[in-house]
Amino acid sequence: MPTIYAIQDIVIGAFMMYKMNKLLRRPTLHDCIMVSHVHLNTTNVRTSRDLIFMLIKLISNNSNPMIESLTSSTIKNIIKGVFISKGGRDALMFLESLQRIVDHWLLEEGLSVGYDDCVNKVNSIAIGDIDIDDKNVDVFLNNIKNISQ
Repeated sequence: MPTIYAIQDIVIGAFMMYKMNKLLRRPTLHDCIMVSHVHLNTTNVRTSRDLIFMLIKLISNNSNPMIESLTSSTIKNIIKGVFISKGGRDALMFLESLQRIVDHWLLEEGLSVGYDDCVNKVNSIAIGDIDIDDKNVDVFLNNIKNISQ
């Protein structure tokens, strides 16, 4: 069996599209459909979740897939199921279509990773009223590390 993985931008984008469930503007919806490799029936597609759900239903031939959250393992299981039931070509088509739809949606909606997304929240006691200079930086970072553990 070939190795097929959904990489970071697909997983994050699909998760965001599914979780946020944002209303899609018609031009965004049509652009997402145009860049995908499959023909999706858009009559009932109104939100980003609907679009992802429609792609999954079309590729997997499952009329009502049960998906609570679209995580990395969920996408992996979908790819595996498509590969087993329909073969590698359809699994690749699903992955490419998902990639193109997610990429276009992220271009429209944007993805911002800020400082707060990367660092644990710091207790105000650790910060105190320090003058940040070269000597205090190590002390400051050690205080943050000790509090967050």
